Amino acid sequence: MELPPEYIPCQDKLPNHIINSYLNRLKLNNLPIANYTNLCVLMNQHLREIPFENLDVLARHEIRTSTDALHQKLIINKRGGYCFELNRFFSMLLNTTGYKTRTMLARVHVNGHNRPKLTHQCTLVFISENWWLADVGFGASITQPILFAVDNVSETKHGQYQLINHPLGMMLQHRQNNDWHDIYSISNQPPIESDLNLGNYYSYNHPKATFRNRLLISKLTDKGYITIADGKLHLPEGTTEKINNRVELESILKDSFGIEVKDTGFLNFLFESLPLKEGKKQELSSKH
Repeated sequence: MELPPEYIPCQDKLPNHIINSYLNRLKLNNLPIANYTNLCVLMNQHLREIPFENLDVLARHEIRTSTDALHQKLIINKRGGYCFELNRFFSMLLNTTGYKTRTMLARVHVNGHNRPKLTHQCTLVFISENWWLADVGFGASITQPILFAVDNVSETKHGQYQLINHPLGMMLQHRQNNDWHDIYSISNQPPIESDLNLGNYYSYNHPKATFRNRLLISKLTDKGYITIADGKLHLPEGTTEKINNRVELESILKDSFGIEVKDTGFLNFLFESLPLKEGKKQELSSKH
């Protein structure tokens, strides 16, 4: 699919000292040649090694997306993040590798909202005369690049995906039980930096934003995604386990997601953030 000329390419690149530490974090020895096979490798390793998580949002921290801030959090501190962090840093790695990328904004539809806000950042990558959707910042979703073309079903190890035309843009869908379910619609309007900043600010600061109200974590494994959502640990096999106390949560964060939280008070707060308490007034939007 040919994008209109107003889709200005992302050109931010990483300095050498950050590239080396980033590759170490991804457990890769060298910066690979820019092709489709290596894009799959980079995306897969990113999803396996750097979790999707919103701990800092729950802690009411500002989510900073400068190169230095992302390097400190994701690489040095071995933490994870959400779309405005993960996809931004990943796109800079791709630019450094030699890929041509576009940053896009999308509206998340997973909870059935018809006109949600533009609060998801994703990345398009141009390879061999085609654009591909490469998203490492949505959580338990695509695990390999999806061809950015209408009505083309992409077969992946973890399900079928497609993009269709939609009034709000290109809609990414996932097939479950023989039905197609909406995930997010990618806006046709090219974003500028202030659009990205606004979406990020809303996501970590607005009282109705989902990330401020419940703990969400996911990471890819050999068998599929392991996820904390809805107050439970969801395993790749399709089973769920209740998280009974702070000690269990601390162990799961460290052993399953590589996240160490040493502040007992914050761990208690995270445990309380697992389920949505009955009677608590939390008017959540779709994803944000």
